[in-house]
Amino acid sequence: MTAEMTTSALRTSAQAIFTPVDTHATLERQLRRLGLDESTVPDADTWPRLVAAVSQVYSQNDIGRYTTERAMQLSAREMRELHSEISEREKRLRFVLTGSGFGLAEWDFRAQALKLDDAAASALRLPDGWQSMSADEIIRRFPREDAEAFRGAFLRVLASPRQVMLTLRVIEGDEVFHLETRMVLERDEKGKPHRIVGMITDVSDRVRAETERHQSQKLESIGQLAAGIAHEINTPVQFVSDSLHFVDDATGELLTLAMKHEEMLRVAVAGESAFDRTALDEALEAVEDADLEYLHEQVPRAIARALDGLDRVATIVRSLKEFAHPDGKDMAYVDLNRGIDASLNIARNEYKYVADLEVDLAELPPVRCHAGDINQVVLNIVVNAAHAISDQIAGTDGRGRITVRTFAEGDHVVITIADTGGGIPEDVQDRVFDPFFTTKEIGRGTGQGLAISRTVVDKHNGSLTFESIIGEGTTFMIRLPVEGTT
Repeated sequence: MTAEMTTSALRTSAQAIFTPVDTHATLERQLRRLGLDESTVPDADTWPRLVAAVSQVYSQNDIGRYTTERAMQLSAREMRELHSEISEREKRLRFVLTGSGFGLAEWDFRAQALKLDDAAASALRLPDGWQSMSADEIIRRFPREDAEAFRGAFLRVLASPRQVMLTLRVIEGDEVFHLETRMVLERDEKGKPHRIVGMITDVSDRVRAETERHQSQKLESIGQLAAGIAHEINTPVQFVSDSLHFVDDATGELLTLAMKHEEMLRVAVAGESAFDRTALDEALEAVEDADLEYLHEQVPRAIARALDGLDRVATIVRSLKEFAHPDGKDMAYVDLNRGIDASLNIARNEYKYVADLEVDLAELPPVRCHAGDINQVVLNIVVNAAHAISDQIAGTDGRGRITVRTFAEGDHVVITIADTGGGIPEDVQDRVFDPFFTTKEIGRGTGQGLAISRTVVDKHNGSLTFESIIGEGTTFMIRLPVEGTT
């Protein structure tokens, strides 16, 4: 049964109802045709024709009535079938929605009311009796920043012909649930806003899995860079060790010298009668062995090298701790430049043999973000840059250059990471953010770094783009809103 068939049946029925046979008017026309009026009595020949005319009129009337009744019966049957089909489709739709985990929400502009189905109420963790709650009461259940984000999305959907999507959080005790909401505006026949329809689904499991995947990728990155990090730690530790061995030897010599001087002082205090030439010779020999001028010059340097080495080790460990530390549930305002420094420290062994690093970090406002995730993005891109330069200068004595800059741009901050590698071929530029796509040799890359980086930046409501010129290099640009996703 189609809507077109039903419309046709209804049109036929309406025509039958509103254009009935007018029996009285038809009889008058038949009498005039027979030459009869109110004062004329039909003769014997006219009566049969009059009876036949009257019979024809009533027969036509019966046919018209039958046609009308039949059309109405057909229309009623078609309406029942259509209603049954609509009900069945509604049941199937609800079954699909229930199985998919989607809940429906609707804001009716005429009624100024929010309507939810049971699935939406369940996803929102509304208490019993939620049917009597107002829209403001429901929105106030979100964290403040999420409530503000929802109101902003509501305004955007009024101005956009496309659907607007955002993620909201619902806090129940110690648990945080993440909801994905898609909203679209429906207008009436006059083009005025009629209602906003939203689909709500609980994506807590997906968010949890992605968080674990990001954390795993962080640890995987550290694992892949472990040898380099170990080397970065080993070098300053060797400085410390060598310096301490030197200071240890020097300290032994100085202590011996001090003991000989102490003996000479005791002799001097005792007087001339206790003078011992042997003690004096030993003291002079200790001075010569110690080489005081050399020790005076080198011991401070050795101590300085040891302190520098320890400071380098502390910096690497601090960078590792900051990089690997899992983010909290909520975004926080952070010093983005500090996180970039940590990522560059971890990646140092990847680029120091093939490229010089130029860093130009401008003063930035505190940025609301998941700092660990942004650090991961920076590390991924810097390591990729080092690999690109390594491939470009292979077999030569040349060195490349990696330039990292930050600057503020309106209500956003921008991080650019440029390299002088070989560039990204045009035929693969559309695929660089695809999961598991890589142009690196086996064992050098998994193809997830840039895919995860794009996901992270998108969730911060930012953008990750690049410009590449074959033979000259590539520049990646990370653009983040200062206030995060709100």
